[in-house]
Amino acid sequence: MQGKDIDGITPLHWAIHLEFEEAALALIDKLSAEQLCTPTKRGGQTALFWAINGENVERIALALIRKLPLNRFCEPENGGPSALFWARRNSKERPSQALLLVEKLSPEQLPDEHSLSSLAIDPEVAAAILSKKS
Repeated sequence: MQGKDIDGITPLHWAIHLEFEEAALALIDKLSAEQLCTPTKRGGQTALFWAINGENVERIALALIRKLPLNRFCEPENGGPSALFWARRNSKERPSQALLLVEKLSPEQLPDEHSLSSLAIDPEVAAAILSKKS
């Protein structure tokens, strides 16, 4: 269940990439948080990164967000942006991911009002962030 190919890509990564939703959801249910955060060898991307940036995998991304511990959303992916960054960036196309992250994170982990003004962010997500910070 947690094997990897030569590039470190796990069955969960492949299920997300190929949009095999039921298989991905079953893997998320069975794997530990640590196993869910296995990075690929090239780029160091986790399944969460693939799901947040993927097309047609909204339920998979939401399942990962619900299961993973809070620190996983703010940590950079292999020195790059965090899951929170990508969820905010994609918030206009997929606001439910960003809204679920806003719900889970503490006010200190959320961007401040100044940062929000510089982001192209869904208005509902921006309002939820500002509401939680006040």
